[in-house]
Amino acid sequence: METMNGQTIRDLEHVQQFILAGRAVFTLRSIKTGGRFTFRVRGTRSGWTRPNGPTHFVDVLTGPDNENHYSYLGYIQNEVFKYGVGKSIVSGDAPSVMA
Repeated sequence: METMNGQTIRDLEHVQQFILAGRAVFTLRSIKTGGRFTFRVRGTRSGWTRPNGPTHFVDVLTGPDNENHYSYLGYIQNEVFKYGVGKSIVSGDAPSVMA
């Protein structure tokens, strides 16, 4: 995993800590194809709780603007990714979802 500041993190435990820290932007690169997908993971607002624990919303970069062109994919709750719950416009079989 590559962070937006160019740092590469390979250790799974550190990757998980980074992603769930609150406001993560990172790129996954396929070792097999070399393809890259940039994701943004945002935690819920302070003081806002869900019945099933903390929630982190997951978006994928879908346009040329690294700040604004993200599309919603789903959310992570209790360390489990739930695709398409809500308003995802990205197909479930899209390479970015599979990554």
